[in-house]
Amino acid sequence: MCMKKIFLFIIFFVVVAIVQPASSGAVLSSQEGSIFMVDDFNQGKMFNLLGGKTQGYEEAGVKCIPTFATSPEETRAGKGSSLRLDFNVSAPNSFSYYWTKLITEYAGAFSDKTFEARAFKDLSGYDYLSFWLMDPQGGADFAVELHQDVDGDGTYIMGKDKISSVDIASYNDVTMRGKWQEIVIPLSGFRNITDWGKILEIVFVFRHGRGIDKGTVYIDDVCFGSNPPKGKVAYKICAE
Repeated sequence: MCMKKIFLFIIFFVVVAIVQPASSGAVLSSQEGSIFMVDDFNQGKMFNLLGGKTQGYEEAGVKCIPTFATSPEETRAGKGSSLRLDFNVSAPNSFSYYWTKLITEYAGAFSDKTFEARAFKDLSGYDYLSFWLMDPQGGADFAVELHQDVDGDGTYIMGKDKISSVDIASYNDVTMRGKWQEIVIPLSGFRNITDWGKILEIVFVFRHGRGIDKGTVYIDDVCFGSNPPKGKVAYKICAE
């Protein structure tokens, strides 16, 4: 192997080391277990705490538009920022979504060569997915999807990569209309996932006819946690 190729090989692995997710996101430990914060939305940017892209969807009147809310009545404890999702799936058979990517990616060039590096966050040591939800109108129902990369390209492709979906209806207290509540979903509920080291993204999916078709919800402190204790009170470390 010539010296130029060796040098490029070294550069590539230095980049991979830089983007390893061990230094990304917010990882907390306590007697309740380990918490990995994906996004608290306080940056007010369309990137999560891993540096992964986030995005909504809008086409022909069907939409899920993400913005960042900062007013006291739209945030938990009246401070910081929350994610506001304005959705409209009134058209028959329509759906819309917001996704947040769980891989860190880097692309660059050296001399006449280009290279890419991506690093997945290994979720195999975690037991649940948690986020805080406020539904001002009441009646919003949506699914949470996890996408698993199968072909190794770092992009979800329907029919090639795996998808697993959980409806929040089983975890949502409908009496909490207009109030913040924590939604805690055991990862065992995502039954189609087979490799927790290759999760591409979390997706919030709104579908026509499932709950109200048009409205607004607020999301905050999306995280994964391990060793969940009994009762939701101990889960509140996700927001600390």
